[in-house]
Amino acid sequence: NIHFLSRSAYLDQLRLSEQLKTEQTLRYQLSDLIDLLTHELRNPLANIETQARLIDRVSDQETTKSMAQKIINSTHISAEIISSWVDRAWQEQNSNTQQKNECRIITLIQDAYEQLTSRYSHFHISIEPVDNLPQITIEPKILRLVFGNILENAAKYAHSEQPLKIHFRKKENKLIIRFRDFGQGISVSDQLMIFSKHYRANPQQKTGYGVGLYLVREMLEQCHANIRVQSRIGYGTAFVIELPI
Repeated sequence: NIHFLSRSAYLDQLRLSEQLKTEQTLRYQLSDLIDLLTHELRNPLANIETQARLIDRVSDQETTKSMAQKIINSTHISAEIISSWVDRAWQEQNSNTQQKNECRIITLIQDAYEQLTSRYSHFHISIEPVDNLPQITIEPKILRLVFGNILENAAKYAHSEQPLKIHFRKKENKLIIRFRDFGQGISVSDQLMIFSKHYRANPQQKTGYGVGLYLVREMLEQCHANIRVQSRIGYGTAFVIELPI
């Protein structure tokens, strides 16, 4: 049997099609805007921090050095606010429209690390050699944000001369990535809360607003992935991510 749409039903479908096209265009425009704002805001902050570090290095006056350090700390706070805003924007934008693009995991991790080297010159990573690493069908920009948050947490809090070790393992239909540092470790009570919004284990130790790991978990769960923490005081911490293949 052949069924013909009524004129009103045809117009409804036509309007729906146009609406979907408009929404897709707006998502692309939002993506471009996020990239532009991130670039335009972070570059001045990086320049301010560089100049403040130069002042701190060449000045022999304690007052000037103290002021320079306050400027540096303020740029870090501003950078974290920008990162949190970008993370949230990507999370909301992609919550119902996850793209299935193949992405190269090691390349994304290396890119995230390169973005941190100017701010954390002491921080290094060691990626375990691996053959036949499977491709992951998750939006690369989301994974890039996830890896950036995990690496920056290690750079801030690990306080270890040993590099962060990154290990890969394939288990059934999952790729398991383990980020292992050799820092002071996290207490059991803090491990239970570490993915909570605005929670920070040592609020007096570092600047920031404690939203990074919360957003990491939220973004991964939307991609049908997950993250967990393994830690022991005095032995370091590992964040383990399971990604669907």
